[in-house]
Amino acid sequence: MKRLMFCLICLAVLLSACVGPTVEVSPEDPNETLESTETDSDSAVESVNPTATTINDTETPTLSPDDGADSSISTQKTSTPRPTSTPRPYGPDNFPRTVNPLTGLRVKDYDLLDRRPMAVKIQLYPRNGRPPWGVSLADIVFDYYQNDGLTRLNIIFYGNDAEKIGPIRSARLFDEHIMRMYKAIFAFGGADWRVYNRIYDADLRDLMVVEGKYNCPPMCREDPNGANYLVTNTE
Repeated sequence: MKRLMFCLICLAVLLSACVGPTVEVSPEDPNETLESTETDSDSAVESVNPTATTINDTETPTLSPDDGADSSISTQKTSTPRPTSTPRPYGPDNFPRTVNPLTGLRVKDYDLLDRRPMAVKIQLYPRNGRPPWGVSLADIVFDYYQNDGLTRLNIIFYGNDAEKIGPIRSARLFDEHIMRMYKAIFAFGGADWRVYNRIYDADLRDLMVVEGKYNCPPMCREDPNGANYLVTNTE
């Protein structure tokens, strides 16, 4: 019996040690916030500024532009952003003015996007004429079969410029589709009469830049190492 009483007394002592001090809330103020006696200064959230202009029901936390990451956070109701850019002649409606719709990339000089794309016909053969000029600056490069197991390039410039593009070669029927798809200016060095008559259509003739007797610039001949190359530039 004494041993049982001793065990009960020990159990009561242990239970009293585990129970912490109770905190009572005054019945006069049931909304009072209970605060811990120890706070972490790095995780403390400052007071919320309730004053904001009511535009719609969307609330977004904003930081003051003059303050850093430690600035106080306030709740501000903002309206849905409206597009401010003017439509480009190419690409989706209200596409961002600084983004090239052919690549999805931002451009340094977005005024370039107010012009037409420019397509240029480039040779790959013979091999001793490689590497061609300007291809790495193009937005899109088409490498397509030409004839006799050979291919040629049709390269599209829109968001970039190139000071020299070449060697330029003759057009093929495929190039008409490039002009119509991109509404592009097309620079080439002549063509078979059947191809030329196909491209020299009423809605395409003003977009053609072809070599002629008196048009250097924009298209000129160069002879590096005795080779006869036709070149141009995007300007």
